[in-house]
Amino acid sequence: MTLSLRSMPQLCLLPIALALCVVAGCRPTEVTSPSDTAVPPPNVDAEIRLRDVFRRYQVASYYDDNGKVILQAPGANAFQSNEVETAPLSVHFDPHELAVEAYTARIRVLAHPDRTDHDVEHIDMTAWFDEPQSSHFDGQVLQHAWRSPVTDRLPLPRVLDDEVLRARLSAGLAGPPPQLEWLLADHPMQKLFTAETEFEWLRPASIDNTELQRISVTSRSERFVFWIDANTSLIRRVELPLPDFGVSGAGIDRSHWTLRLELQSATFQPPSAAPASTFPLPPRQPKLVRAFVPLPPPPPSELIGRSVSLRPLATAISRQQGALWQGNDYLLVAAPPDNPPDRAAWLQSWMQAIPVLASPQFRHTRVFFVSSQRDVHDALRGLPASAASLVAPSLVDKLVRQLRLDAGAMALLQADTGRGENGQVLLSETATNASTLSNVFAVIRDAQAGIDVADRIQQNYDAIVRDYDEQLRKQQLN
Repeated sequence: MTLSLRSMPQLCLLPIALALCVVAGCRPTEVTSPSDTAVPPPNVDAEIRLRDVFRRYQVASYYDDNGKVILQAPGANAFQSNEVETAPLSVHFDPHELAVEAYTARIRVLAHPDRTDHDVEHIDMTAWFDEPQSSHFDGQVLQHAWRSPVTDRLPLPRVLDDEVLRARLSAGLAGPPPQLEWLLADHPMQKLFTAETEFEWLRPASIDNTELQRISVTSRSERFVFWIDANTSLIRRVELPLPDFGVSGAGIDRSHWTLRLELQSATFQPPSAAPASTFPLPPRQPKLVRAFVPLPPPPPSELIGRSVSLRPLATAISRQQGALWQGNDYLLVAAPPDNPPDRAAWLQSWMQAIPVLASPQFRHTRVFFVSSQRDVHDALRGLPASAASLVAPSLVDKLVRQLRLDAGAMALLQADTGRGENGQVLLSETATNASTLSNVFAVIRDAQAGIDVADRIQQNYDAIVRDYDEQLRKQQLN
């Protein structure tokens, strides 16, 4: 008996074969360079052709690729030095196994025969995160098992049923692997096939000396370009719309950025001999769970509660302005990002926060930017010195080291009573954004109310960890 992770839909392959014959007959013999200009359509509609491609995936009994998603971001040095970010997005599918490597997620689904009922098979699903920095998501390994008729298709919603797993995949550069939808969904890419969507043939282009058809799909403000092998109907590349970077992308020119899914090694042809599995193994000491439990945040900085000397800052400010703070004042010391695009977003966050910090609610709060950058100086020009000041890095280098202020980081201090020569660290953040600035507002309000902030932060964190441990205990299988 041949096991199957999903049934083979009884779809007529004749339209696919006809489409392939027609397109192959019209295919030019000379390889052309990529161009986004439209061309006179072949003797098959672009929408129909794309539907036929997805039908080919639905009837596949074998599929394998080593897919990866690539973001090319010229001018965004927050990524790698070559301005390229790459992540795995690969899928293997055969009658016995589904294996997915997507970003840091690893998913494996295996089908086993039932010894007593040959019409039923056992499905075992395992998922984990290959993340050394989080101890592989604290060693959590998701396990699901169910029985299914051999003729049933593997349900994609069940594979992606876990809320944490689904959210982590959705947060990736290209979202969940689209190959899963092509192979397993009843109606692949259904959101594209609407009355408002425009399908258009583009000029053919080549990858590795193989000429490929290209179909542009524009749905609302999103545009996809599918690169298709005319002979096999395999998708070799997908040009994807850029994700919404939100506030973090403010001030960054993304006009030359590109996002694409590369699938050059994709194949429907199984190997003559099954190769040894190279799929990663789960953590050595797994915590088997019914559902992933979100991890607690990193522990509070060990700097919180420490006292540091404010004399270098006082000296630098008195030289420039002759104005100092008083005891119990709140001081924010911030370092800008190194590269201009990130610094523009950083400045935008601060320009929204400083008027709030200068309001009566947060009286006696001052911001000090440790920077010699011209754009930071220009941004502060219209602000009163009582709200924000610029400090040369060379004058406060010792304080910066004490506060461990890397690029983009900030620290909140409260000046000691009296002359305010020392300050207690109330908060330390490695990044500046809407979330971390809201933490600043909350901490200042607590301190104004006479709350021991360092103790409160530790108590809150301990409560979060206890809740995590309790939720993990409820979900654990072993």
